Amino acid sequence: MMPRVVLQIKPYTRSMSVEAIVAILATMSGIRSVHLIPDSSALSFSTESASENGALVTDCSSGATPSLHRVIVRGDKSLNPDIFLTPLRSLNVAEINVIEQTSTEWTRKEVVLRVPDMMCPGNCGSSVLNAVRVVDEVEAARLRFEHLQVVIRGDMNVDDLCAAVLDVGFDSEVDAETPLPRRFRFRVDDLSDVGFNGVKLEEALRAVEGVENLVLLTDRVEVLVVAMLLDPTPLVKAAGRIGFKMLELSEEAWGIPVEVVPSPLVPSTHEEANTKEYQENHKCNMRICPQIGCPRYMTTVAHTAALAVGWAVPGCGMYSGGECTCGDDCKCEGCPEHNPAS
Repeated sequence: MMPRVVLQIKPYTRSMSVEAIVAILATMSGIRSVHLIPDSSALSFSTESASENGALVTDCSSGATPSLHRVIVRGDKSLNPDIFLTPLRSLNVAEINVIEQTSTEWTRKEVVLRVPDMMCPGNCGSSVLNAVRVVDEVEAARLRFEHLQVVIRGDMNVDDLCAAVLDVGFDSEVDAETPLPRRFRFRVDDLSDVGFNGVKLEEALRAVEGVENLVLLTDRVEVLVVAMLLDPTPLVKAAGRIGFKMLELSEEAWGIPVEVVPSPLVPSTHEEANTKEYQENHKCNMRICPQIGCPRYMTTVAHTAALAVGWAVPGCGMYSGGECTCGDDCKCEGCPEHNPAS
């Protein structure tokens, strides 16, 4: 279960906007996402107030009545409003009240099982690994024999994992259980103007409850979203309300495809030496690349975006649903072997 808290925020002055308060909340430990509920204002800044008989009376005081806003905060299991609101309240910038406190069910997770009786990776380790891989809803599993652990990802039941390990003769205990968001990738129409369309789309998507991170890939007219959502429908609808049509490109994966085409500036008839010279001289930088769409450029863009939203490095075996193939220098965010989320 994931804690969900609804706050009512009333800034004391115009100098501290609710957006600034939301930004502060988003940086606090244990908070996964913060969302300002659209059109949640109950009162607006005004220099006029209604008298008892309905006549309007001008309020000449400097402190005009600020708006009331509702904000949804979602966080880890240990999320406690009394704790995370204390530093914000000490700033004395707004009146903040908790008006609702519930939990949201979320099943996708990374589980780290410790199996202390494993004696070798070849026999014991393989037996344990094969046992957990056939459990319902398991997406991926990886043996970390040096730590006597197995890292499993998916929507599976933890008790089912422990039972599967016990069936092959080993006791196990849960070292960690971490909620994992889902990843979505879309192609977006009319995303060429980053300064206007990009900002507009980003604001709309970030307002969707459950969105934790996103990256606009304008050169590929794509957007990558990390969210605690079961399906992309809320994201597609949010984009549609402001005039954008988003098409989901692929099912969830550990990485993103890199569509690379041969460079038109290097004809296939060129000799190998000329090709090598071209590659060495080509300015492949995201800002100065003279050939939009060249293989290096597209790979650089895709690599940067993948890391930004926690996807595997392109080329890693996790991209195709397999195991990490980056070796000891792996830099894949969330790699079950080298950098697990837990």
